[in-house]
Amino acid sequence: SDFEDLHPDAVQYYKTQGINFKTVSEIHQGEPLMRRWTDLKVDAWNDFTDQMTEHLRWFRPGIKTARNLYATVVMNPESEKWFAQSLLKSIQHYDHVALMAMPYMENAADPEEWLIDLHGAVNNILGDTDKVIFELQTRDWRTQTNIPTETLVAQMRQLFLSGAMNVAYYPDDFLED
Repeated sequence: SDFEDLHPDAVQYYKTQGINFKTVSEIHQGEPLMRRWTDLKVDAWNDFTDQMTEHLRWFRPGIKTARNLYATVVMNPESEKWFAQSLLKSIQHYDHVALMAMPYMENAADPEEWLIDLHGAVNNILGDTDKVIFELQTRDWRTQTNIPTETLVAQMRQLFLSGAMNVAYYPDDFLED
């Protein structure tokens, strides 16, 4: 989050990158510093997973990677610093980005319109959505009820009509059909 990362190793790393601070509140005092700190955290995460992927390629040469992101990061760019996530940077490091396209989790007033807006935001950032997997929710965790199949089908159809190439859903509760 934007209020973590005071581990001594992290602080030392930031110093090597030209960022000196004693408290996280110091970082929050200036937007340029906050942006730089956020970028370093996002880059550190991507660099770490790039290294893991390279090691895994020895065992699985054709391995594909995906990064799961909150939709908020796309809909509200200000939230990149809250989660240390970036759609644009993730697309550069992973084969796919699984975007949590979960309107009920986001308390969307109109879930279908929210999905259209999400697809449009992704398209505006990337120019296309070929590497993005729109991950729909099959359960409304607020009410502990399943999303009706008809609703999921309509949401998938809307995403495909909007130009989405990849749609998935979670969770798949096959035991309950």
